[in-house]
Amino acid sequence: MSEDVQFRLIERKLLQNPKAVLAGARKGSQMDIMVLSNTWTTPPGNVSAEEAMDVFLTHLQEDRVPTNIADKFVHEANLAFASMLGLSKIGPFLSEDGPLVQRLVDAWPGIYKWSVFLFSTRIEGLERTNTRRRATLDILSAFWYTIEHLDVVREAMVKTPATIEIATRLWLEEDGGPIPTKMDSPAGTCVLGNMLKFADKEALNRVLRVSGGKTDELAKLAIARLQRALKGPAYNPVHITIYMDFINSISRVASHPLRHALLSANIIWIVTTALTKISVLVHTSKDDGWLTAMVSAFGYLRNCLESTEGFTWIAQSVGAGLLQAICDCSPRFDGLDPEDYNMIREIVGEILPRYLVFRSVIEGVDSALNKIERGPQKKRVEKSIIWPEWKKFADLAHERVLVLSQVDAFKGHSTTCDNVKAHGLYISYATGSMLTPQRSSVKRNAKLLLGRRATTKLRANSSKGNVWGRAAPVSKRDYQFLHYFSMFDARMHLHELRRIAQRDFPNTPLTSLVVSIDHTTLPATYALKDLHTYQIGPHPMGTMNAEARNEALIEKVQQNPDRFTLVEMEVPAGQGSHMVLALATGAFWGKEGVDDEEFDHPVASLGRMGGTYSREVALKRIVARLRKLMRDDPLMRGLFDEEEGQ
Repeated sequence: MSEDVQFRLIERKLLQNPKAVLAGARKGSQMDIMVLSNTWTTPPGNVSAEEAMDVFLTHLQEDRVPTNIADKFVHEANLAFASMLGLSKIGPFLSEDGPLVQRLVDAWPGIYKWSVFLFSTRIEGLERTNTRRRATLDILSAFWYTIEHLDVVREAMVKTPATIEIATRLWLEEDGGPIPTKMDSPAGTCVLGNMLKFADKEALNRVLRVSGGKTDELAKLAIARLQRALKGPAYNPVHITIYMDFINSISRVASHPLRHALLSANIIWIVTTALTKISVLVHTSKDDGWLTAMVSAFGYLRNCLESTEGFTWIAQSVGAGLLQAICDCSPRFDGLDPEDYNMIREIVGEILPRYLVFRSVIEGVDSALNKIERGPQKKRVEKSIIWPEWKKFADLAHERVLVLSQVDAFKGHSTTCDNVKAHGLYISYATGSMLTPQRSSVKRNAKLLLGRRATTKLRANSSKGNVWGRAAPVSKRDYQFLHYFSMFDARMHLHELRRIAQRDFPNTPLTSLVVSIDHTTLPATYALKDLHTYQIGPHPMGTMNAEARNEALIEKVQQNPDRFTLVEMEVPAGQGSHMVLALATGAFWGKEGVDDEEFDHPVASLGRMGGTYSREVALKRIVARLRKLMRDDPLMRGLFDEEEGQ
């Protein structure tokens, strides 16, 4: 009698007398356990999960593992293999606090030893052309993925030696080799990605050691699989979600080489362009899986946009269509879980606005908003639940564009000279730039001022990755705009600063105060510090040389408080921040009361629109102030004038 005929007979017997087949499988009947492992879930209820688990765990006991790895296909190993197949179907019957879960935890030592045995004998011990090797890869992957969905089981697995290493091998060989997988999902990616769900640095290092530390190759493989899934013409949202979740898992540690390698391989651009494609399919397809894929893409961007210096990846994502994708996806936001929606809200309402101090980001956002406001996307976002956050962000962006346009209107696109005699202005970048009081030293030390690649313009729309996941250095144009903006911002808040001085320093001359602006928070905060006790302290992203230069600058101001006013502005930089120091003349404060009426207005602050005025009126008032400021204020004129004879 052929195996096919035997299988059908026992399958019929399982329907008519399931207890007999269960008993035979428990005793070690190869045909009974083969039928049971393949068909016990159909029809539902014919065999309970408890009955099936009892049989399968019997053959996965620790004391049944052969001591000789040469016994690849002994009867006990075949029974264990079939039991793993059977348990790979038990997922729908498991719950975190159910009795079956504890049975799996108790059985883990035996499951682990059998997994190592089968991996050693039937994967490492067989040629890649052997069909049994491919079957073992598939079944072991499916089994591990099923049981590691339970937090308590996954924790036990991660703590066990060699599990992450085996999972890495399953991932590496998921779609490789001469024999294709028969799985309908990327099981290897599921196994390793889920095992690394809460990965720390050491867990990711274990992955690296399996590949010989080849981070670039691991990153490229993960990205290649995602890109294949995105090519179509038939898209599978489940597969796309699995691949993106995996990339999120191996990016979990911000400082780890795996995240850096992914950034170098252009992952921000790739995920953002994937999101733009998903933003269409989430409406045109009836498959709710696209909603999950959308959340996964936003999740990765939420976690990784602020990598390294932050502004590089934000500018790149904006250039790849992030803002358009947000608008297109926005009609679906009201159907998300609160936690998922809050993640997207943080991108729009907290992350993006804080980086609107960099010229590169402002220009990219302005270009995207112009396209959005001319098309149907604006109406979509206006009708969505994220509209209040979006409007605040868009209004802030328009204000910053106005500042940028005024800078360019007065200077074209040229740069300024920082000669203190000509302009009354010192500039220092607290993260390591040169203090440059002489025009000649600006030119001579340009590379030192901004880093080796200081004059490299940030290409927000570039499809090229960055070396070793590092952000591009602050470009010269970004760097200069930060200085202009710090002075604009301080002057635009002059009335507020005077009120703070009256409240907090009533007996201190204005010339003995340091202006402190913090753009790492929303809204930005404005404060004053006592010049005589002021110190910038060690900056987490600074250098010893930068700190020494800053100390010298501060000492100079402290010795000449009537001649200079120090303005510090902190801006976001990924996981840290940059500190920009600008040194204005003592004329910064003007005469008491002169500018009070000019600046005492509900929209006097950049970044906060007055609620009683329309946006158009408010923006016109800001433009008028900026023009008057630059026309009448010698200090601000000095910012934009070229030195005679330059």
